[in-house]
Amino acid sequence: MQEFQKALDALSASLNPGGLEGRGTALAGVLDRYAKRGWKGIDYLWLGLREHKRLLGTYPARHCLAAWLYHAWEPGDEGMSSVAFLRDCRSLGFSLEEAERHVVPLISGCWDLTGGASVVIDMELSLYGQPRVAYLRSARRTRDRWRHLGSRAWEEGRTLGLVMLVQKDPMFQSPEFERELAAAARANIKAELLLLGLDYDRERAEADKAAAEAKEKKDEVPAQRPDSAPAGKQGEDTGPVPGGGEGGGEVRVPPGGKP
Repeated sequence: MQEFQKALDALSASLNPGGLEGRGTALAGVLDRYAKRGWKGIDYLWLGLREHKRLLGTYPARHCLAAWLYHAWEPGDEGMSSVAFLRDCRSLGFSLEEAERHVVPLISGCWDLTGGASVVIDMELSLYGQPRVAYLRSARRTRDRWRHLGSRAWEEGRTLGLVMLVQKDPMFQSPEFERELAAAARANIKAELLLLGLDYDRERAEADKAAAEAKEKKDEVPAQRPDSAPAGKQGEDTGPVPGGGEGGGEVRVPPGGKP
C-alpha cells in the first residue's frame, strides 16, 4: 500500500498543482469511502492503476484518473458518484464544464467505448484477468455485495452477465490489455460459470454441433429454382412458370410447338 500511496501522491499532483489543500481533502474523502468497502475497495483501485502502468507504461491521463477515482465511488450507484465528482471538481482542478464534458460520462456508466471511457472500462475489467485465486476471491465479494438476492436470482443474473462478457470479442479496448489479460479472463469466467452450474465449453460445442447438423440437413435437400416448374412428362418440355412460380400454373410446351 505504500507504493499505492506514492502513486496516488504523484497522480494527484496532476489534478490540481495549485490547489493542494482542497485536492488533498477531496481525495482523502474518496479514499476513505473506498477503504470502508468490502467490494471494489482500495485494492480494486490500485489494481486498475497498476495494470494500466504495467501494460501501457504510464498512469492514466488526468481526466481518466479522476474518473477512475470516482468510478462507483458510491457503492452500486454510478449516478451518485457523478454527483460527488461534480461537488469536488473545482478543488481537483476541473471547471464544471470540463467535469460535465469529459468526466461525468465516464463515471456514470457511459458505454460509448471511445477515448477516455475505454481506459476506465479496461481498468475495471482487469480484475477478470488476474490469477485464479484472486479472481474467485473477487467473485465471492461480488456475491456478498448482492447478498440481498436469492440464490436462484443471483445465479441466473450472474450467469447471464458472465456469458455476455466471455463472448465479447475483443474483451478489452486496448490491444495491450487484450493481449495480456483476455485469455486468463475467459478462463476465469468459465471456471466461475462451472461453479454456477454451466459448462460453457460443452454447451457451446453442443450448440455448434447442432447448428452444423441442421445446416447439413438443409444442404441435402435438392435445390429448386423458384422461377422454374417441376419437370414435365417424358417427351414434353416445361416452360417457365408465369410470375416466377408464384400465383401461376404450369405451362406445357408440346414437342416442336409453341405454347
